[in-house]
Amino acid sequence: MAVHLVRHGQSAWNVAGRVQGQSPRAGSLTAAGRAQAAALDVAGTVLVSSDLPRARETAEIIAARLGLPVLVDAGCGSSGWARWRAGGSPECSR
Repeated sequence: MAVHLVRHGQSAWNVAGRVQGQSPRAGSLTAAGRAQAAALDVAGTVLVSSDLPRARETAEIIAARLGLPVLVDAGCGSSGWARWRAGGSPECSR
């Protein structure tokens, strides 16, 4: 059995250098992020995603190619970033 862990594709907040954490307001994928998800070469029989829009969008793109449903699990998301949410990445490197 193989397990593939996939991070979401590029989002608008990634481009802006903002930390997304659990924020559902972080938005959807950019065109580049959708292309990243479409180009991912993985195979599988089960696809699980967090409930965050950017993760679900990434998973749905992969699922469409594989012909699989997306199982959503809220426990799969980012954690521990609440203090930095919506802040700039340079703040996080301190």
